[in-house]
Amino acid sequence: MTDDTHDDVARSRAKVQQRFPQFVEFLEAQNELVRSGTCLLTGDSYENDYRQYLRLVGHVEQIWDASVLLLAAGLPAQAMFLAITCIEETGKVGVARFQLALREVARHNGHHLPSSFNVGRRGSPFYSHPQKHLLAAGAGAIVNSRLDRIVGLQRVVGFLDCIKAGSLEALRQSCLYADIGSEGPRVPGERIDRSETIFYTVIAGELMAEVLGLEAAEWERLVAKVQAFERAEGQSWE
Repeated sequence: MTDDTHDDVARSRAKVQQRFPQFVEFLEAQNELVRSGTCLLTGDSYENDYRQYLRLVGHVEQIWDASVLLLAAGLPAQAMFLAITCIEETGKVGVARFQLALREVARHNGHHLPSSFNVGRRGSPFYSHPQKHLLAAGAGAIVNSRLDRIVGLQRVVGFLDCIKAGSLEALRQSCLYADIGSEGPRVPGERIDRSETIFYTVIAGELMAEVLGLEAAEWERLVAKVQAFERAEGQSWE
């Protein structure tokens, strides 16, 4: 293990210890989604489940790619909307990552795999509470020491606090919809800062790689893509 890897592990452990109550809350949100009975995977084997999982990862990646394209096109408000959506979908698909293994254990033990089509949508945390998906993704920010070096520990902590407070959904809505202010109309494109959009796009990309990169090669591919964006936008990596 290299010195940099040792340092990263040490930083991650220190941050988990510092944010332990929040980390537990994020993990509990993830566990609640797992227990909800809803699963995006429907394969009849691990191999088929894994192919479906990769399709879901591709869906999240497309959302992130679209955020990057909109930012490059000079549309930071719309880009931030998709970046926050990417974080939410990362939490949702991250649940499928755990279910991928749980379904294989159930098969190995001869247990019946219930169909998610039989699970009611009304009242289900999987369908009714996007906040749960954000919380599930938030755990990835606590254990991702790269984020601390790229955007700074205090900004990561601030992002985690936003998730805890439930304010990200309001921010996302403000990126698309006009509103009325004390001095007249409030238009998203006039009040969303490009640098703030870059921050959320970096967060979204890093969480996508951290949470969804199941195999080493897939993790490396996603990280390389996110790194290219970070460097193009002047975000420090080393």
